[in-house]
Amino acid sequence: MPGSWKPNSSSRGWNVYAKAFCALVLALTLAAGCASVVTVQDSRLLRARVLREEARKDLDEAIALVAQLRYDEAADKLSPLPEAFDAAGDSPSAAEAMFWLAYCHEKRGRTDRAASLYQNVIRSFPATPAARQAADRLTRLNSSTFPSQTPSPPR
Repeated sequence: MPGSWKPNSSSRGWNVYAKAFCALVLALTLAAGCASVVTVQDSRLLRARVLREEARKDLDEAIALVAQLRYDEAADKLSPLPEAFDAAGDSPSAAEAMFWLAYCHEKRGRTDRAASLYQNVIRSFPATPAARQAADRLTRLNSSTFPSQTPSPPR
């Protein structure tokens, strides 16, 4: 019967239909698999973006605490941020968070820890505004005439 889906009596006809069906199923399976991979990648990117935005908000809040001379609270908020920004691939923000953490230590009288963090900013993030400010603070920290003026944000 012409136009019917029944193969002829030979087994070869079934093979053609079976191969076409398997190819279609494979294509649909691969397409569905790729879609789920894209969805997983998109969800990871979205999660990373949300975490970076939350960390940015925490950084802004910590800088506000520094402006209010609340160094202990600012340091607590700043401590996890360099690693969080670095993991998110945001080096300038990681450098900025580390700079402000060093500044908090400096203001709390922990100059050795501050100097170590300033050096880490310079070494780990050399091309950032925070590295330039860290070098300036480190120079001033090592000099005998050290002003206590709060620096402007390294942006």
